[in-house]
Amino acid sequence: MHRVNHLSTHPSYENTASTQSTGSSLPRELSSVKNINHSQSMHYISRLQNLLDFCSKENDKQRILREREGKFRAALLTKDTPTDTEKKANESVLNFVKGYQVDYNCLKSNMSKEDIKNLVFQKTDDNKVLIIDTKSQKISCGAASVLLELTNTAALNMPNTSISPLQAQPNTLSEVDKLWELLSDFKSKIEQLGEEQPDIFVNKSVNRFVNVNSMSSTNVAPNLSANRVKIGEDEVAILTQYPKDNQIEDQLRMYLKEKIDHVTVLSSNKDIECRGLKKYFSPDCRTEGAVSVTSELTGKNKLKDGTTCDHYSLNIRHENNTHTVKLLHVTNWPDHGVISSEDTIMLANEVEKHNKRVIHCTAGVGRTGVLAATVSMMKQQKNHISLQDVIIGLRKQRAANTVQTKDQLKLLAEIAHILNISILH
Repeated sequence: MHRVNHLSTHPSYENTASTQSTGSSLPRELSSVKNINHSQSMHYISRLQNLLDFCSKENDKQRILREREGKFRAALLTKDTPTDTEKKANESVLNFVKGYQVDYNCLKSNMSKEDIKNLVFQKTDDNKVLIIDTKSQKISCGAASVLLELTNTAALNMPNTSISPLQAQPNTLSEVDKLWELLSDFKSKIEQLGEEQPDIFVNKSVNRFVNVNSMSSTNVAPNLSANRVKIGEDEVAILTQYPKDNQIEDQLRMYLKEKIDHVTVLSSNKDIECRGLKKYFSPDCRTEGAVSVTSELTGKNKLKDGTTCDHYSLNIRHENNTHTVKLLHVTNWPDHGVISSEDTIMLANEVEKHNKRVIHCTAGVGRTGVLAATVSMMKQQKNHISLQDVIIGLRKQRAANTVQTKDQLKLLAEIAHILNISILH
């Protein structure tokens, strides 16, 4: 390879100052880097790519890339203008990278065609690969990892990392596809069984939507689409739909009877407004049949990735019984959609603080299923349970289409990866 005249290291995420060294030896912080082989380096990069594929939001992708900044470090050096062959090799990945927002020199930007042209790959005598940015002499390691994945570069100089062990890592993306097929098949079987044995479902008149049939075996009140769900030995929560107007009294009675500590409402403000849902927890005093309720807004907050929450205290009274319930309303989680994995885990942490809990969205299967599955995975981390086990358990006990969309499943797969939980049984 060309003689090395100048070396620079990529700045850490916390400090953007670059370190320069002259001569042919690597800087001290890179000289102690652990050398790993081609198979291991491509494994790390493949896992990073899988994580990026799971991400439903761009800021999640950026967070993952930034977190890997300190874990993927390449030696960066400068050489003369890239050759035509090197430019052609770099442009071969342009279609993938040109619209991909990455941390470039610790700044968020879109990599342009000119940025790609400035990047070249160069092998050292001992078959390591150096990522060269001829313009600024350094590049984000997150971006480098993506480029390495696409060009099948031979090896990468990396340090020890806190990423889980290299051996026997699953192809998580294909597992998600397989799990979606298994869940679709399970849903079809439950629906077919329901046609043969209608009593496995509660009376259809209680359901808000005709395609969401609440299971009768776990129903907690005859006039409600509400189910007590357990995964393993742990009770996850009572999962319900947003009560219809004629069900609000029974919903409040259920909170009172079950001594519910905490209710999480995932129907967004847009849902409530567009569907004309009665906001039974809005701040005022009211009577629902024989039940009176006083509600007070106690606070508001925004989670890390923009999920907004309103907090209420509900005082419920029926005859001589009185009970106070904390209620958390997530105001901007879209119907059939997802929020970030980090915000989902933060919500699950809040839910898990309480012993007696209710979770509901509008239908009580999509967003409700995602949050319930996250709570369950957090509680079952040490019990070798899989994401498949959790969702099948939810579908057996709540409704056959709990966890409603593939995007919601991908979000749960990302959370399972974070919690070190397997996808398939």
